[in-house]
Amino acid sequence: LGNTCFLNAALQNLVAATPWRAHFLRTAGATGDGPFTSALRKFVVAMHADSPGAVSPSALLSAVGKKHKRFSGRAQQDSHEVLRQILEGVRAESAKKAGAKRENGDGAKHDTVVDITFGGRLRSTVVCLQCLAVSAAHAASSAAVATAVASSPSRRSATPPPPTSTRS
Repeated sequence: LGNTCFLNAALQNLVAATPWRAHFLRTAGATGDGPFTSALRKFVVAMHADSPGAVSPSALLSAVGKKHKRFSGRAQQDSHEVLRQILEGVRAESAKKAGAKRENGDGAKHDTVVDITFGGRLRSTVVCLQCLAVSAAHAASSAAVATAVASSPSRRSATPPPPTSTRS
């Protein structure tokens, strides 16, 4: 596969996540998936088969490479980036599949395996230093969204600029 240790690192983490692994093993015979989900399912099932030998993630790398060309050249990449692309690919395919189910009369909410495994809730608490009033806000969170924000090249330092003063 070339220089793909970045993919190995990401896949080891995904396969170690119990809900993620259980989902793909439980739905091993599923059909109608997109290329990310299908390749990932085959990889997870092969990793847990009783057959000896190495398991090649070449189909998954090919699926990522078709969608994101920088991963198709077998060059060294960042494992965080390939993990993010895999999660976003599986989420998009799952959402598309859930949309098709809703169009066929199933009005139930469909959380994706990405949301179920890596989602959560953020809580922000602010305390007023003058009156000590406390306010809290809650928001849904997802690993793919959080990693996209954290890795955004346009992110600036959270440190505000020093105050400017004018003297007369």
